[in-house]
Amino acid sequence: LRPSDPKCQHVLTNRDGRIHFVLSAGTTSDPPIRILDGENVQEQLHDATVEFLSHAVKIETGSRTVTLPRIFMWYADDFPSPERRLLEWVGQYLLAESASALASILGRDDNLPTITYENFDWCASDARFNAAVVRRKRRRLEREFAAAQAGLPLNSSPNIVQGPFDAR
Repeated sequence: LRPSDPKCQHVLTNRDGRIHFVLSAGTTSDPPIRILDGENVQEQLHDATVEFLSHAVKIETGSRTVTLPRIFMWYADDFPSPERRLLEWVGQYLLAESASALASILGRDDNLPTITYENFDWCASDARFNAAVVRRKRRRLEREFAAAQAGLPLNSSPNIVQGPFDAR
């Protein structure tokens, strides 16, 4: 957008990079598909980030190389910078062993490890993106919403599918 574009007033300036770990196009390199429920968004963003980065980030302490998902390169503006801050941010979402390995190569001296980006695999992955899973979760959320609106206990109205989502 050009600076004079009136849509600029709606552009988010405080971005949360964790959003990239709940979005999926269904490729092998994308995070698994998720549907956020709206009540526990912060926890869900945290869990999705830990899950994805724990599998996608590779740390080679001997060669002092950190391989990050290509998402970090494509959407660099959504993540902390410079590189040291980025690696520290990543480290807080890694499992203990990987976080420790990253901290050890970051803490050695002022020389940063080499950062590389994984190749992105655009192939579809049925295990990571399954439309049937999304439809089932959507129907469940619609039933829960309708039951809550009607003041009924959960699962008491399994045939209600109208709710805040378009029933298609």
